[in-house]
Amino acid sequence: MEQFRERACPDHGVSTYPEAEMLLPSQMKRPIKPFIQIVAVELAVVGLLVLAVWLIDQDRISSIVVGSLVFIIPSAYFTLYALLFAVNREPRWFLGAFIRGQTGKLMLAAVGFALAFKFVEPLHAPTVFIAYGVLMLVHVVVTTKVSNALSAKL
Repeated sequence: MEQFRERACPDHGVSTYPEAEMLLPSQMKRPIKPFIQIVAVELAVVGLLVLAVWLIDQDRISSIVVGSLVFIIPSAYFTLYALLFAVNREPRWFLGAFIRGQTGKLMLAAVGFALAFKFVEPLHAPTVFIAYGVLMLVHVVVTTKVSNALSAKL
């Protein structure tokens, strides 16, 4: 098969892997637009949260920003990783790209929380998790709406 090539694996001998070709952003204009829309809505929600909390308690703004960044950065990594490696590929590529993207996302989130609790002062832990949870809900809603809109266009 042309789609596979053999590579030497130091631990297991010779293995067969699909060709790994990463798409450039210029090659994937269509999938990038929904990604930008989702991130824009998430950033707008962060702005609204910061504005609302700034009027009430300015000490918790850093906690909201940290919780938001701990969600947005890993989520963006997953989306871009999955898009860069899975768009215009055969279905078997999706699973591998999604597993690697999700693994990276979980590691980035864990490191983000660890760094936040180690170095950010003052930090209000419940506010960090509330901001993270709010963005998670926003992400699910916005992603569903964008996905439905894209499905309707097809």
